[in-house]
Amino acid sequence: MRQTRRSVGLLAWVVVGLGVAVLGVPFVAAQNDVLNVVNNNVGIGTATPTYQLHLQVPTNTYNGIVATSSDASGTGAGAMFGAIANWGSLGFQVHGSGRTISRYGITLGGWAEINQASGGNGLILATRTSTPLVFATNTTERVRIDATGNVGIGTTAPAGKLDVNGAIYQRGGVLHADYVFEPGYRLESIEEHQRYAWEHKRLPGIAGRTVDGEGREVVELGASQRGIVEELEKAHIYIGQLNRQIGELNGAMKTKDQQLTELSEQVRLVNEKLMRLAERLETRGN
Repeated sequence: MRQTRRSVGLLAWVVVGLGVAVLGVPFVAAQNDVLNVVNNNVGIGTATPTYQLHLQVPTNTYNGIVATSSDASGTGAGAMFGAIANWGSLGFQVHGSGRTISRYGITLGGWAEINQASGGNGLILATRTSTPLVFATNTTERVRIDATGNVGIGTTAPAGKLDVNGAIYQRGGVLHADYVFEPGYRLESIEEHQRYAWEHKRLPGIAGRTVDGEGREVVELGASQRGIVEELEKAHIYIGQLNRQIGELNGAMKTKDQQLTELSEQVRLVNEKLMRLAERLETRGN
């Protein structure tokens, strides 16, 4: 085992073995034995480094490794830490306020960024214990994925695969069914609608049952919502048609009732005349 100690007046330049960061650390008299090299492992604040670069933060201090940049703009403005393997790399970047480079549809000046810079299969953001993954803004939790995989938005205790506390807005696609009221829309008759429903065991505007490879039902919420609204609007049109037909039948019935009333009055008058005639005949016979 080879151990090297450096202390007073030492200016150590530690080159991080990731190829993306250089750290200058000055040491003063009060920091004796802060840099140790043991078996080619470099320890800062520890005499027993177990990694190529091992930083031990002193007790009751808020400390660590910092990369700084005073450039506001330009190609290299900002600071970065990174990790590079034989295939793929990961970068932690803070961009200068004046940078005009754009990614993801965002001009990155003043932004902090974590990205998979090149190669690899993707970026995994995960916990490896039964603990949640939390996303927050402005010091407030916004999204939580709990240890069971339930996702909560606006709630810290999601009760299902997706639990949203608040309004949900969907944008894009056709979400309403106002086309039902357009002049060129062909509305099937009530009889056709009923025949289709019984034949297919669903309403015409509702998509048929779809399942995934494991037999679970899959629903596209926008299309499902539009289909429900379409059937609801058609139902109101059918109600209007039936109401009009009922009104016409009621009018016809009132006409028939009036005709029956008039006919009854005519029958009554004929009966009265017949009775008077019978009385006269009887008088003459006597």
